[in-house]
Amino acid sequence: DLLYLVFSDDASNNEDGRTALHIQCGFRILQSDQLVVCNEEMYVPRNGASKQEIDDFEWDVPNARYDETMKHFMEDPARKVLQVKVHAWGDIVLKCDDGAKICIYITSTDDDNEQWRFIQDNERDIIRTPYMYLLSEEFPDGITL
Repeated sequence: DLLYLVFSDDASNNEDGRTALHIQCGFRILQSDQLVVCNEEMYVPRNGASKQEIDDFEWDVPNARYDETMKHFMEDPARKVLQVKVHAWGDIVLKCDDGAKICIYITSTDDDNEQWRFIQDNERDIIRTPYMYLLSEEFPDGITL
């Protein structure tokens, strides 16, 4: 139930200048101020699922409403992040050029419970997490999802 979004300075570049946002807490994606998908839909059978599919549903197999919706959302042309707001309490809002907003919200007050982290270029180069570090606005505007 983790979300891993990869961003790049250049949408055609899959290696250099990549930043990833690894989300382990609540999130939702809005398009034109309407809810598109949220983390809770990882645990809900896809729309139109048969009774058998619902009875046999396993959340960790790509068969949830979330999987179907995210696939469609990510098929759209690449989005450019225009603005990133990191709130003092750890929530993040990324505003994209097509009107999409990716909202990440903290779901625990426990400092030892990592909620999200930014990773640059590889998993050993962590930019910031909302625990054990001061929050900053180092996530660059203008990158592409």
